[in-house]
Amino acid sequence: MLVGRQSEVAAIVELLERAAGGASGVIAVRGGPGLGKTALLDEADRRAERFRVLRAAGFESEARLPYATLHQLLQPLLARVDDLPAPQADALRAAFGLAARAEPDRLLVGLAVLTLLADAAEERPLLVLVDDVHWVDPESADALTFAVRRLQAERVGVVLAARDSDAGATRLPGACELRLTPLARAEAEQLVAARHGEGLRARRGEIVEAAAGNPLALVELADAAARGADGTTTVEQAYLEAIERLPELTRTFLLVAAADQSVELGRVVAAAESLGAGLAALEPAELAGLVRVEADTVAFRHPLVRSVAYRSATFARRRAAHAALAAVLSGEHELDRRAWHRAAATIGPDEAVARLLETSAGRATARSGYAAAAAALERAAQLSADRAGRTRRLVQAADAAHMAGGQEHIRVLLEQIEEPIEDPVVALAAARVRGMLAAREGRLDESMRIFLDAASDALDVDRRLTLDLVALAQEAAGLAGNHDAILEFESWADRFGAPETTEEEIVLGLVRGFTAIAGGDRAGAAPLLARSAHAGRAADDPRILRWAATSAMFLGEEGLVFELMRRAVDAARTRGAFGGLAFLLHLLAGVERRLGDFAGAEADAEESHRLAVETGQRVVAAGALSTLTALAAFRGDRERAQKLAAETRALAQPRGLPVALGGVARALAELELVQGRAAEALAILESSVGGPDDRRRNHPYALFSAPLLVEAAARAGKVEAARRSLETLADWSRSGGLSWAEPLVARGGALVAEDEAEAERRFQQALELHGRDGSPFETARTRLLYGEFLRRARRKTEARDELRQALEAFESLGARLWAERALAELRATGATARKRDDSTRSDLTPQELQIVRLVALGRTNPEVGAQLFLSPKTVQYHLRKVFAKLGVSSRTELTRLVAEGRVAGAAVAAEVADDY
Repeated sequence: MLVGRQSEVAAIVELLERAAGGASGVIAVRGGPGLGKTALLDEADRRAERFRVLRAAGFESEARLPYATLHQLLQPLLARVDDLPAPQADALRAAFGLAARAEPDRLLVGLAVLTLLADAAEERPLLVLVDDVHWVDPESADALTFAVRRLQAERVGVVLAARDSDAGATRLPGACELRLTPLARAEAEQLVAARHGEGLRARRGEIVEAAAGNPLALVELADAAARGADGTTTVEQAYLEAIERLPELTRTFLLVAAADQSVELGRVVAAAESLGAGLAALEPAELAGLVRVEADTVAFRHPLVRSVAYRSATFARRRAAHAALAAVLSGEHELDRRAWHRAAATIGPDEAVARLLETSAGRATARSGYAAAAAALERAAQLSADRAGRTRRLVQAADAAHMAGGQEHIRVLLEQIEEPIEDPVVALAAARVRGMLAAREGRLDESMRIFLDAASDALDVDRRLTLDLVALAQEAAGLAGNHDAILEFESWADRFGAPETTEEEIVLGLVRGFTAIAGGDRAGAAPLLARSAHAGRAADDPRILRWAATSAMFLGEEGLVFELMRRAVDAARTRGAFGGLAFLLHLLAGVERRLGDFAGAEADAEESHRLAVETGQRVVAAGALSTLTALAAFRGDRERAQKLAAETRALAQPRGLPVALGGVARALAELELVQGRAAEALAILESSVGGPDDRRRNHPYALFSAPLLVEAAARAGKVEAARRSLETLADWSRSGGLSWAEPLVARGGALVAEDEAEAERRFQQALELHGRDGSPFETARTRLLYGEFLRRARRKTEARDELRQALEAFESLGARLWAERALAELRATGATARKRDDSTRSDLTPQELQIVRLVALGRTNPEVGAQLFLSPKTVQYHLRKVFAKLGVSSRTELTRLVAEGRVAGAAVAAEVADDY
């Protein structure tokens, strides 16, 4: 009987009804110990008569074992693993230690969980119950969170329970949160009466007062009172009194069970017998209601019983229990538990046990269990026999914590390291972790300096590691906009001499070219960047492709940037290398936006942001938000652009990320420009890249703001400032061979021309150059400016032709405010606008567009789901919506629409992907 929880039960009933009808849902139950979280999960289990129920619970003692809770939850579905797509099946087997392979990508493990749950729900609705989420190991928590976030159209209901003190365990988008509070006095009295009738009427008020509305306390204090106990005021005290009344051998048996991490009856009996407590010793605890035997396991009445049984024992007795358990653990699958029990039974340095834990950490790392590896290595460091071993293991622990995303744990581990570190390899590894921590926290200048200081000691030790450190430092310097530091990289590149591999050709070319640009030698940068970019055509590693694409970006070869980034994203998806996918998608979205594929850019930026948030990549999240801000501004959605800009700044400003902030400044400046507020646009831009003489103008990323600076200054009446900005842009374009900038230089020349003839000549030159570049948005912007010029010159007929073409382009691209401005200019000439041809569809959501792209390439629903981290059922759900929006009824019709270019954002992806 659940007293005082009617609304919570109603929410669970609604969840079950919706899940049975095909709409997945999540309930997160939060509350302190004893408030009834487990009871609500029991109630959900009882009411799920038509469902298949998967149930698991986190254990404090298993929080260091990777994927322990996930294995417990999915045990009934493991026979289905062979039916998963091969990469998912391999990843899940590796995570569970069922197969040997390279470290499984954690996103692939999450995708495998999603696929298993979705497939099982095809046969029968599924209810997933996870108790004590605050004790679930981090690897299981990540995989479950990943899967649960993506449940949409499957018949799956999920109920999670965690304590209030756990800040993040149950915070899921769209989850219904049930926060449990103490029972009201009348409800508390009802619960005591329901359990004991009139037998405790005389003490009912005392019990209710002491329990303070906590249901568990009400039950336990009432039961204690019924046994004749006097003065018991807390649940822990009630459990302690019950345990102390047991025979000594029974208390020993309970201690061993509490110290065990799986409470398997056979193991507990074997260990307890070595301490003189056989199976018969369990019976008094069973009769007292403290434990029960279920399916060959010892189940405690409540986690607090287990806690009291363990913590009430002396240290010597706890050590003996762990030693007894370690002695009976001998199987291959029990090695990690054995290592931890040995560690718990050890006092002082013990190199043998330290090696056991280090080996356990290696097994955890092989399963992507980085948090578990960090914990094992930290304990191994504590047990190390010498300083060198302790230091090495602490550095390895910090590296594992970095991979796990545990920033606070990294700091704690690094603070324990005694300087100086004598082993040069260990010192380099420590520096790399410190630099990565600083970069992740947004301390980019500090990160760069750490990497470079380490690299100065690394070249003679490891050439490849040195290259990696220099590349990381250059990336940090670029993102930080540190002009002086960028100039240092020329000497670093010189230390390497001639490139020895394709990887070195790409990375050193980028480093040298980037440095040359920052130093003003743009002509010298071009051949360096060109060699780097074109060497990328021979690469297949996503990370190296990314570097080559960056070189191509500074050259302005947007077609090559798109080619390399599309290959990088495809390679990452195919290999299951999802850790770096967020950054790759961010870069791909940027080039898609510059090429005019705004729908594709939004789809990729949305996915990039989602993955960056899930994997804790805040710098990438800021970049993706910056791109989304630009797209919202482009579409004229001022409110959304301002909101996204604020989110970007909240991430970027504390971390000093000028690239993301510069993207936001350009987006907001365009919003001002399109509405005729040139002075405001100029102020926004100059707050980002400074005035005409500011050294920030030489930063390579400032190049992208130059065309807007020219236009904003010219239209604000600051012609000299516009000319100086134009001179910089022209110098960039000429010395770097930037074909995309040439029409913008010509357009800028028209805006600052001294006479009408010169202005017209430069406008016409710009349009001719646009014909080679092919950027539809910039071409339309030039036609708009040219049309305005012609109207002011009273050449209305010629103006109408330019303005109509601009209007049609803006409408087809979805640039609402720009279209409104072109329409206003057109009407000012006395003309009326033609009715728009709406044959190009662009009203799909970003996720729908991603699905359309892959379906157009012939992918099946499972293949689409595997690439976009969705279940096939959810893919089908979105496809039905796509068919309705586009007026088609089959995949064949949809593919034809894409091939005809009538689905904005899909055609270009299909064309390029056909080549790979």
